[in-house]
Amino acid sequence: MNTPGIGAPAPRLASVTSARPLPGGAALADLLVSGDECAWIRFGEGMVGLGTAARFTTTGPGRFDAARRWWMAATAAEASDTSRTALPDAGLPRRSPLAFAAFAFADDSPVDSVIVVPEFVVGSAGGRSWLSWQVDLDSPEYAGRAAAGWRPGIREAEERLTALLAASAARPRPAHAAALELTEGVIS
Repeated sequence: MNTPGIGAPAPRLASVTSARPLPGGAALADLLVSGDECAWIRFGEGMVGLGTAARFTTTGPGRFDAARRWWMAATAAEASDTSRTALPDAGLPRRSPLAFAAFAFADDSPVDSVIVVPEFVVGSAGGRSWLSWQVDLDSPEYAGRAAAGWRPGIREAEERLTALLAASAARPRPAHAAALELTEGVIS
């Protein structure tokens, strides 16, 4: 996992996305099992990020510019790979790496601003659901394979996600998941 701060090199992100049913017919909120997920869910639709492929933290008045430069560098390899711009599943809502971000409002805030690139993004919208797998090609886990031309594939993504969800299922469900279920129907 890449966890740089200001001035650290950006990862080389690669991703693959394919239309897939939600694991086990679950709702997105059912995937909130460990408390480490990133999520954006409204009326049962949205995205849940699981695991971490890359992470960037920054602070201060230059935080937005630093984050933009990091993101542009991190996604440059994927953007230049024209063989992957057309997905076999037409109509999916994204075609490149996706991140969740949170930024401090004040320039002098002691709180870090952060970008998290989840290893997996499970999404659902408009009656369709999908799975994205995102990796840092320079991470120790993938660098050797990437040098030989390996790219993430959806079958391997499904296997890894199934293992991750099985390991997480044994843990108690965090309180925030129950709160989301109680309030989801009344938030507008």
